[in-house]
Parts: sequence; C-alpha cells; structure tokens
Amino acid sequence: VVSIGVSPTIATYWLPSLLDGFKRFYPKVVPRVFGGNSEWVETRVAAKELDLGLIEAGSEEPNLECQEVTRDEILAIVPPGHVLSRHVRVRAEELVGLPFIDREPGAAIRELAEKFFRAGGFPPENLEVTAELGSLTTIKHLVRQGVGFAIAARASIEKEVRDGRLVSIPLEPPIYETLSVLLPKDKFRSRVVSTFADFAIEHLKRQAGSERDA
Repeated sequence: VVSIGVSPTIATYWLPSLLDGFKRFYPKVVPRVFGGNSEWVETRVAAKELDLGLIEAGSEEPNLECQEVTRDEILAIVPPGHVLSRHVRVRAEELVGLPFIDREPGAAIRELAEKFFRAGGFPPENLEVTAELGSLTTIKHLVRQGVGFAIAARASIEKEVRDGRLVSIPLEPPIYETLSVLLPKDKFRSRVVSTFADFAIEHLKRQAGSERDA
C-alpha cells in the first residue's frame, strides 16, 4: 500500500492515467488516495500521515522534498457571450468589479489568483467575490450559469472549452501553476514509495508533453 495525497485538479485530470499506467507495471501495489487542497496535502505529507503528495504548487516546507515536475497555465473562464469572451488576453483591471467565483482558502489556484491581482495593483479584498468553493465542478457549473468568472488551470477546463460550454482567456501577464511531487525528508524510504514517486514524475512529464503537442 502507498498512501497518496492529491489536490483537486490533479485528482480529476492527471491522476487517472497515472494510476492506470502504474498498475500496469505494479499490479500488486495498492494506491490509497486521499483528496484535499494543496495546503492540506502538504501538511499531511510533512507530518508523515501520507507517503507522498501530488499538488498544484511548489513547497518550501523544510521537512519535505519537493520535485517540481511541470507547469500548467492559469486562465480566466467565462460563459460564451460574456463581455470578456472575445478578449485575446485579460488584465487584472478588466476583471476587478466583475462577479468572481473563488476557490477555498488553502487552494493553490486561489493563492496564484491573489498574487495576480496584487501584482496588478488590486488587493484581493477588493474583488467582487460571489462564492468560495472547493469543488471545481461546481465552480464551472456556476460560471456556465453566468454567476461570475473564475480562474482555473488549463488542464481542468479543456473539455468544456472544446465543447463550447466555457470560454478561456489567458491572463496578462501570464501565470502558471506548478505540478509537484512531495515526499517526507526520510533517510530511509520504502522501495514502493520511491518507485511510485519516480513513476509519477516521469508519467506527469510525459503527459504534460503530449498535451502540449496535441
């Protein structure tokens, strides 16, 4: 058994193919997966309550080894026909004042969004937040219903954009999330944990590369 903490975007859009590939090579290993936002996963891996974590952020936690694997661009998402839907790029000043559906505290995407708005001269407390949610599925549903815009990673909204249910707009300046593998700083680590970590790093790199080439 290997216990794995995963943040929401990774759980939904990156983990299925990773586990499928891993089980093909190591059918006797049982992955035990726990979901939570990036902060939650980081805390529990550092406390050795989980063997490793896959999160959408880097980490400076001194008790962790953090292997940054790849990046994914962060985009604004709106429904078709929205006032911003034909924009090629969107700046912070164009989003301030519009209803905003935010992620819950501790989510890596929320921290990136706050940095983006601060860099544009707009403190996050000045945003017109209509809801804070931990479920990206619910956020996308509310965006489609016209409740507000949101900010999400490209991998998590590609299907809805392809189907015409959402419009994605790159941010100006562009921002990216980092997909990372976290491990406790152990002198002695079980072979199964090391094997899964190494497999995850290589698989996520390949997956990211194939999606960029698609």
